Amino acid sequence: MGFTKRNGNKNNVSPGDLAPDFVSLDQHGNGFDLRKDVLSEGRLCILYFYPKDGDFFCTKQACALRDSVANLARYNAEVVGVSRDSRASHLRFAERYNLPFRLVSDEDGEVQEIMGVTRGLFGLQRTARTTFIIEGTTGRVIAKYVNQVNFKKHLKLIGDVIEKEAALAEKRQQPGRTLQHDCEGSHCPL
Repeated sequence: MGFTKRNGNKNNVSPGDLAPDFVSLDQHGNGFDLRKDVLSEGRLCILYFYPKDGDFFCTKQACALRDSVANLARYNAEVVGVSRDSRASHLRFAERYNLPFRLVSDEDGEVQEIMGVTRGLFGLQRTARTTFIIEGTTGRVIAKYVNQVNFKKHLKLIGDVIEKEAALAEKRQQPGRTLQHDCEGSHCPL
């Protein structure tokens, strides 16, 4: 099974946009379909792109997310990591650092391309450390963070968005209550 992209080639996904769907393989060789495996179940997805398994900052980021998985799960959020490393490299990385989340292999860089997380450096395409938070019922990106290497701040930003989203979801479910919100236009997920 290889990579399959759907919903076209966006190349610069931003908050308010519908997240492009993609299908690839995780570290265990299992198929991963963003819509089917995460979003169709209404879960928030913390989809993070990182340059390389075992890199100092990538390891710190993965371990910080690992240490927050239980708290994120309370808000029905799932972490998924993506890099250009092979499934075998992902498996070694996940086992070495006890990472409980999926690491999706994007060896040819197509997922990174459709999400707009590559950048040129001296003629080479590199992965920009990028995190998307995707709302599960609409599939819309609700936040995007680029090159955040202060991982305490990164987790705080993620936590703030997830808590706000949980509060909005709770308000939407209260009968007879009209939700006041400040988003406008076609980007509004409500």
